[in-house]
Amino acid sequence: MASQNRDPAAGSVTTASKGAEPSRGAARGPVGKRLQQELRTLMMYGDKGISAFPELDNLFKWMGTIHGAADTAYEDLKYKLSLEFPILVPAEGREALLVSV
Repeated sequence: MASQNRDPAAGSVTTASKGAEPSRGAARGPVGKRLQQELRTLMMYGDKGISAFPELDNLFKWMGTIHGAADTAYEDLKYKLSLEFPILVPAEGREALLVSV
């Protein structure tokens, strides 16, 4: 499923990171549980024009896609996003980077 948010020609996207990389153990803590719950909610109840999935094995870095709404100037556009969550979600702000249009 995560492959739908990847453009093989684009390579990898790197964003500035605030703080250290979370360890694999951090994904099992309260923040990891929160992100897993948000992923489940997005997959089960999310808008059909919006998708986001964690990159490979890092729950704190996601790739997302937003499809332009029908009957608008954005209808045929697809926006790729790189999302990065700090270890202290939600106390610290999330970081989003528009990758492509």
